[in-house]
Amino acid sequence: MYKIFTKKIIIITAVIWAIVLIGLISFLFLSSSPKAIEYFTEETKKTDQYQTKMESCLKEISPDALYGIYGIYSLRTIDDIDKNDEYYAEIEKTFHSKRGTIVDMYGDPIQEHIEMYLDPIPCTGLSDNAKRLTFTTGENGGFEFFVEELGGYTLSLQDAWYLENTDLKPVDFRNGNDGYRLVVRNEEHDREMLAKYIKTVEYGETLWSIATEHYGQGYYWPLIARANNLKQDEGIPEIFPGDELVVTPIAKLSQSQLEEIRQAFHAEDFGVSLNITNRQFNYSIDYPGRWVAQSPLTRGYDSNAKYYDSYIHEQKIIGPEYRQEYSSNNWEMSFVTVFVYDNREDKTLEEFAVYRDITDQSVIDMGHFVTEEWENGGILLTGGYYNRTQHLFFLKDKLIYDIAFSSLFSVEQTDPGIHQEMLDMIHSFKFVD
Repeated sequence: MYKIFTKKIIIITAVIWAIVLIGLISFLFLSSSPKAIEYFTEETKKTDQYQTKMESCLKEISPDALYGIYGIYSLRTIDDIDKNDEYYAEIEKTFHSKRGTIVDMYGDPIQEHIEMYLDPIPCTGLSDNAKRLTFTTGENGGFEFFVEELGGYTLSLQDAWYLENTDLKPVDFRNGNDGYRLVVRNEEHDREMLAKYIKTVEYGETLWSIATEHYGQGYYWPLIARANNLKQDEGIPEIFPGDELVVTPIAKLSQSQLEEIRQAFHAEDFGVSLNITNRQFNYSIDYPGRWVAQSPLTRGYDSNAKYYDSYIHEQKIIGPEYRQEYSSNNWEMSFVTVFVYDNREDKTLEEFAVYRDITDQSVIDMGHFVTEEWENGGILLTGGYYNRTQHLFFLKDKLIYDIAFSSLFSVEQTDPGIHQEMLDMIHSFKFVD
């Protein structure tokens, strides 16, 4: 038995070596053929020419003009394109324009018309005749670039305006990234924007009470202190009647600012469960201490309001960032928002979902609009909805309560901790008649 097994091993080993030997002989034969030698020589020559060209080009380009080293790495990628291949022929048809919006530090579109300049970058496929191109922003900060020649361009703005995104890569018209959102700054404009959020301190007010009024919780007073350069060495700074303070709406704060507050201030409150009780609409909801509750927004019923702007009440609670599923770079803020809609027309849930543009009538007709009942009386939408927002509905007293939140499935895949916090929040929603 042992001899038979050993013989099989020897045969298998011999076969493997024979295959390897045949492959080696074939490779040597093919590589020594004139065509193979010509192919390898040509490829080596192309690589050497490309490296030489890039080294020469990079000597002509200022790293500062490309917004730092990341711009240079981007340029290395975009230059290596054969203008005769099918890929270039395809992008030649479609990639001559790019659109976007310029916004201020609060994310609001710049209404002033601003000149934007594209300067050609050497060695990116542009001819020697390529010159600076000038564009002007339109309504609501919108702009559209159009170029005759595809290649790399640096972006700059008219005097006194500058890009906050200093690490912006060159604008490359040989790839399909469209939809720029550029944050721009201007000292005079920034002062005018800040003036909109000036609050005059009244008798009896403190930073804690002002933070409670504007941010939902008093322990967010450092937001106001930092915005006004108030010293925090000895605790909450003292303020006096008549003082003018910049109080930025929490909706205008950046994600990084909110995240910094969560991590740096009052970490002991992270495990505390806070509560919002709204007596006007008779509901209550709990949320974790590390989440941020915005000031509620309530307004009258407007029959002419568009579907996405027809709510009469909004209470938004913002949580930590989570990574989008199947992506290592895209992060989103988690959120739970209580919307209240006037339902004097007695819409059914399906009719409301179509009206609200949560789903489409064809989805309902095909039976893909799927719901399930929850223990707290809500109706959870589990299938047939758009984007990464999920909904829990309550129909009560001619009103529709829509609890909108980051998709449970998406959050669960990347951050089980945030997922559990959201579940606890949604389950805590109840009416307080």
